[in-house]
Amino acid sequence: MTMHNSCLILLSLTLLLSCQTVQQVENEFISTQKAWQSIAMSSAQLYKKHQLIILAKPIWSETELERVFSITDISFSKAEKNENESPYHLNLLDPKFTYKFACGWYCELLNEVKYTKINGDSVYLSKLYSQNQEALIKFYDDLILIEELINNLNITPDTLQVRFLKLKQTSISFGSLTQATEFMKDTLTTNAPYFTPENQGGSPEIIGPLQSKVETVDSNIVESPGVNNHLNDYPKQFSDKEVFYIDQFVCSFKDNYFGNIIDIKDSKLAVNLTGQAKATSNSKDNIINRKPGYLFKQSGDFTYIQLSEIKVFQKTDISACDIKF
Repeated sequence: MTMHNSCLILLSLTLLLSCQTVQQVENEFISTQKAWQSIAMSSAQLYKKHQLIILAKPIWSETELERVFSITDISFSKAEKNENESPYHLNLLDPKFTYKFACGWYCELLNEVKYTKINGDSVYLSKLYSQNQEALIKFYDDLILIEELINNLNITPDTLQVRFLKLKQTSISFGSLTQATEFMKDTLTTNAPYFTPENQGGSPEIIGPLQSKVETVDSNIVESPGVNNHLNDYPKQFSDKEVFYIDQFVCSFKDNYFGNIIDIKDSKLAVNLTGQAKATSNSKDNIINRKPGYLFKQSGDFTYIQLSEIKVFQKTDISACDIKF
């Protein structure tokens, strides 16, 4: 055999092994994707029916031997608000992994290949799944258990819709899958005491989760681009004949709250608050209340405090509004 023929054989073997390695990696990505999607599909039908999206962020850190992958920043979202899903988040109820990134001090695609002396060539998706498989299986099992609890409660479809709406509107994110399912269980299987005998007066009472997006009021002041002034003036009380519906965006007259209705009972409305219009003095340390009806008359920029609370209002202090924030 000539030297030339030997080189050709060696090159052919190298190319063959290289092609086999690429094919093995591709197969690994496909099989991992199918395994993950399979367990997600088995537990997601109720949640998909209510247009819930559960987002999670894959991240990694470096050790001496390999990269360690984890899943964090779990949050809830409405389906219609998530048309352009972030490449840095996974939808755990309908996971897709093409053009998805896991981030450490920089980001890499989940279908990229990493070589280690211990494991050889492997795609990041496989590492993410294998290193978190136990937690993921428990997460999807917990979703099935929550659905079983809901079915055993014998609650009306309207009540369940309200609970899912409350879940989708929460601004809280969670550091682990277990924390997220515990919150889901509490929200979807527990009766929130929205309407209580103490809540008969005109002043709203806080009866929901008191979780604000930031810790201090001063750093929570946000500039809004403007308010739509659709009427020049408003009465001090609105008509109790106004028709409201679930998820309607409303503003209050007395204290300038704004948010979405999550439940209705007789003359009372439970509102999941987004914010409250406030002002600051020159010192920025003094928060000033706006005059009643401010949101219905204001046509320029305004500042507001971000909230994640549920308050009950009388119908006469609430009306539909159209503000931009």
